[in-house]
Amino acid sequence: MFSFQQIKRGTKTRNIVPLVVFIIIAFLCLVFFIYFIYGQYLARQELVIQDIELESQKMRINSELAELARSRTRLTSKIIDLNDIFEQDELNQELETYANRFALLISQLFALELTKEEKSLLDKQLEIIPVILPNQRRAVELAMSDDPEDDKIAQNLLYEIVLPGQTEMIRSLAKLIELEQDKIALLSKESKVTLRELNEKSTIFIILTLLGIIIISFFVISRIKRIQVNLQELNNDLENRVAERTLELTVTNNTLENIINELGLAQQQLIESEKMAALGGLVSGVAHEINTPVGISVTASSIISDETKDFKDKLAENSIKRSTLTDFIERVEEASLIIQNNLYRASELIRNFKQVAVDQSYEEIRKLNLPEYLNEILTSLSPKWKNKQIEVVTLFPDEVEITTLPGVIAQIITNLVVNSLLHGFDGKSPKGKINIEVISADDSIIIDYSDDGKGMSKETLTKIYDPFFTTKRGSSGTGLGMHLVYNLVSQKLKGNIECISDIDQGCRTIIRLPKSIEE
Repeated sequence: MFSFQQIKRGTKTRNIVPLVVFIIIAFLCLVFFIYFIYGQYLARQELVIQDIELESQKMRINSELAELARSRTRLTSKIIDLNDIFEQDELNQELETYANRFALLISQLFALELTKEEKSLLDKQLEIIPVILPNQRRAVELAMSDDPEDDKIAQNLLYEIVLPGQTEMIRSLAKLIELEQDKIALLSKESKVTLRELNEKSTIFIILTLLGIIIISFFVISRIKRIQVNLQELNNDLENRVAERTLELTVTNNTLENIINELGLAQQQLIESEKMAALGGLVSGVAHEINTPVGISVTASSIISDETKDFKDKLAENSIKRSTLTDFIERVEEASLIIQNNLYRASELIRNFKQVAVDQSYEEIRKLNLPEYLNEILTSLSPKWKNKQIEVVTLFPDEVEITTLPGVIAQIITNLVVNSLLHGFDGKSPKGKINIEVISADDSIIIDYSDDGKGMSKETLTKIYDPFFTTKRGSSGTGLGMHLVYNLVSQKLKGNIECISDIDQGCRTIIRLPKSIEE
């Protein structure tokens, strides 16, 4: 269920993401638009400010020109009215200064950017100035003369030419100033209109953007709701299907667990059967092996019985001679020796079998001499190859003591020998050889077991420890022999095993065991 909640949360997140992305994009577009509009506004405002500064500069120059024109008129009248020639001379110099300043301002005004109307008004002034200045200078010169006629001429020049020209110039400059004021007022009004238009456009765009966001958000949210409903139905259906599938898997797992338990029980039973079969083989071999010395002992005892009967008959007839007694004693001693030797041999076989059988039946750790114990095992197994041309060669040191499970050792060697006889020499020439070597190391011993049988392929070699793997299926193999050997070596004896083989190269099994498995 936790995974479904994760799916739901993830789906909700995926559904909300487009809406969030759209809102972010719309917001960025709005910001970009406002930035663009205000950028245009600022650019236009900068141009307007430049134009206002230009017109202000023109108006300032025109105002100064008008003031200079008025000052020139006043100075001219004052010069003519004065009788002091020195004071007239000073005022005349001041008048020239005004004239120079007036010329400088006119040149500055022409250096600015002028409209056609402004140029027309300035051209009129330039037409008036060449008329006014010479007559003004002439009137001043005449006024400074002592001749009354010159003074009268100066008065006429002043009031008929200079003053009307100055008045016309001042009127023209006033018109220029008025024109500049109108332009400044117009520019200010245009700036306010531009700002108002900007606010109106921004407001309209913001309203339209927000309206678009609301409309699209409504559609997106509606779509998300529909998707969530469909997803909820799909999740419910999926949960039901998963629950059904989980129930089926639970039943299947329980069934498989039961089957595995049954297989484990069957495997254990097969392993026990394998052990009992090995033990039965030992019993059969030992019984066959004991049969010979027991038979010889029975024959020898029959000979003693017959000789004793003959001796009694002769004794009854009183016909016993020294030679007869001597012969009887020799034959009885010979038969007794035969019986003794064969019964001893049978006793050893029984003792070895008993030890191996007990070791295989009960798992008990004890100390033993490994070479001696291996010889006992091989003696018990010898009937299996006695009637075959199989040679078993051992290379054992005199004494190697280990503390281990003897029955497990016996079972391992028995399975290896049976494996060689059953698989290694099957279909091969009747002759074969098994080599068993024991090597003692510091804290471990090595049992090097090999045969010169037909070997096995690399593919078979990788599977020999698998349970129920056999190349004799349906014949005499259960597929548990080497699997059992591997488990016994690695688990019971705490050692390791390595198998080396190739086709027609025989098989070699190297077992490394600790000298003591006691904790």
